[in-house]
Amino acid sequence: MIPNSQSRFWRRLLVLGTCVAGAGASGYFLYVDLTGNALHEQESAIARVTRRISKVRKKAKASFLWQSVNEGTGLQRKDSLQVGEASAATVKLKNDTLLEIGEHSLVIIDDVPPLEMQFVKGSFLVRGQKEDFRIHAEENKAPVIEKIPVRLLSPASYQDIFVQSGEANVVFEWLELGTGDSALQPQLQVSRTDRFNANSTQTFSLQKEQSLYRAKLRPGRYFWRLVSPRLQNPEVREFKIQTARSLNPVYPQKDQIIQQWTSNREVEFRWVSSRYAFPDSPRLQIATTDNFEGQSLRVDEAISAERGRTLVNLEPATYYWRLTVPYPQFLVSSPVRTLRVESVQAMPLALGAPEQGAELPLAEVSAFRWQFPVDNTLFEFEVEQVREEKTIASIEKKRLSGLTLSWRPPHTGSFRWRVAALHQGQTATASDWRYFSVLDHRPIGLVAPDNKKSLGYWKELPEFSLEWENSKTEKSQRYHVRVGKSPLLQEASRSYTPEKPFLRSSDLQLADGKYYWNVVLEAATGEPIRVSETRTFSIGLHPLLQAPKALFPKNLQTVNVVRSQGDPALEWEPVPSATQYEVRLLDKGGRELASATTEETRFPLKAIKQGEYRWTVRAIDPLDRGGIPLPHKQFKITYGDPLKAPEILGSKVE
Repeated sequence: MIPNSQSRFWRRLLVLGTCVAGAGASGYFLYVDLTGNALHEQESAIARVTRRISKVRKKAKASFLWQSVNEGTGLQRKDSLQVGEASAATVKLKNDTLLEIGEHSLVIIDDVPPLEMQFVKGSFLVRGQKEDFRIHAEENKAPVIEKIPVRLLSPASYQDIFVQSGEANVVFEWLELGTGDSALQPQLQVSRTDRFNANSTQTFSLQKEQSLYRAKLRPGRYFWRLVSPRLQNPEVREFKIQTARSLNPVYPQKDQIIQQWTSNREVEFRWVSSRYAFPDSPRLQIATTDNFEGQSLRVDEAISAERGRTLVNLEPATYYWRLTVPYPQFLVSSPVRTLRVESVQAMPLALGAPEQGAELPLAEVSAFRWQFPVDNTLFEFEVEQVREEKTIASIEKKRLSGLTLSWRPPHTGSFRWRVAALHQGQTATASDWRYFSVLDHRPIGLVAPDNKKSLGYWKELPEFSLEWENSKTEKSQRYHVRVGKSPLLQEASRSYTPEKPFLRSSDLQLADGKYYWNVVLEAATGEPIRVSETRTFSIGLHPLLQAPKALFPKNLQTVNVVRSQGDPALEWEPVPSATQYEVRLLDKGGRELASATTEETRFPLKAIKQGEYRWTVRAIDPLDRGGIPLPHKQFKITYGDPLKAPEILGSKVE
């Protein structure tokens, strides 16, 4: 029976399947698939999976769902069994017959003789009591069945062989299924690759009717087979030799002393986490003697190598502990460590940072630290705001298991903090209160003018302001602005205490020159709270205008008047703030030929003769001061190219 809630769910799936498929039959099969074959076995199993490596799954007859297969999974009639890439499976059939399935294979399990099952595709081995067969199947083709005259026994397919160090003594064992005249007398080949290349393969000669051979091999991946003239396509088995690993202990450290509140408290054991596939679960062993035997072995429990930690209740005593990993032929253990558990009544709780009277920055996270000798203790951290050592507000109250806490102050003021150690939810011991202050150490942001700003003027200084961010948090605070001639604001400095975060130039009344300035936010007592950076600005007449940039003609340029459209002209780029330009034309020797003052940025050269010339120009500012002149530019004037020589058309003269 399906519970009502699940029944309603399957009915919805039935309706959905009907709508999508467009026919009631599809919905029916989906319902049968989900409620029947996919969820529980309705028939007794005719076979069982005894070995599974990696990707193996099954699907019931008329089912749409594939399910993962584990060792011990039962298979019913017409179940499809699929083995994926780099995978394998072994199925136990009737009469203890084994069906070994290779990668990329698909078979339909049935209650028929093993060789008559439906092998869809892939490679298979059928191992009976007296005969073995190899089967190779391709889709839509009849399977090829081959009798195997020899059965490989050990090492088994994909077997892991572990060695503590150096080489492993590997036992190769097989069983010849023929006797007498049909005996094979094969050779044993062991290779690093499944292609058995000559440079990676070792070949061992065997005696007649020999069925066992021992060889020493280093850790690695191997393939082995038996070869003889009668074995045209011998069976190949893969195995691995691995160096056995151990777990590395981390805590408690060597000769660690752990103090605890009660006579039986949890002690944490930690090791380096590992995802290595151990053949069996690692174990934590704790004993009262270093031989870990008999009654001295107090703890021997399985642990998770990947998790990396476990808790154990221990009474006060001296212990020896280690981590062990069971392997098929031996046991690997970590170095033995000693541990002493002590029971104590009173614990000193010492505060670290911040120190008494410390000043913490408002805009930053501060680290609070303390020390306590008992591990795995829960603490209560408290912060209170105070005024004249009296509590005015509870700011923070938090429980934690560590010995540090990162805390960001919510606002400025005076505070105190302490830490209490808890036992069974109650305060067992507490530190004294420690006082500290929170100040806003961020600099006041200056808004205007920009640093190194030059406030130039022509006839009258324009209005400007010194501006900064509004930083007041209390009415009793005030701004203190200093303006002076030196970077330290000591030489001829002026002080101002404006109410608002700006000062007008009319309030400053400054003469021309370079100035340094900053702003300090002060408490009513005159104590600085926040300070700005120091900036500079300059006041004065604009300097002489820079020289204009020549556009035409460039220095050493030749100007062909014939090719020009109209008369040539001297041209330059405009200069900001210029009211006029003074331009001069000179001959090659430096004698002035023409000069003019113009508001334009060009000077026409009318009826200029062929020859070499120089020219210059300077800007005139609003105070009628001449600016820096343009360095003389040389140029040539020409009126066309020379005529070409006549071309001789013939030698005859008439």
